[in-house]
Amino acid sequence: MNSVELAPECALFTVFGEADPALLPRIVALFAKCALVPAWLHAETLDGEMHVEVEFSGLSAAKADHFAEVLRQMPIVSLVRLTGESR
Repeated sequence: MNSVELAPECALFTVFGEADPALLPRIVALFAKCALVPAWLHAETLDGEMHVEVEFSGLSAAKADHFAEVLRQMPIVSLVRLTGESR
């Protein structure tokens, strides 16, 4: 899946994966390792699947694309969408 062109001021990651206790900490740790704090984060679980939205301000399109690719490599992640729109 290709990402849309992002405005440098906003990147919204929408992550779908197994309702596994490790999913949310893995997502947050990926960004924390780069000293990034989300502007907004929301997570919910329904029917065995977790849906996580994480928004960042000031993240370049190249970095956002890189993070999306890393998220897609996580075994418990089924889908990652990256947009430049805020919630």
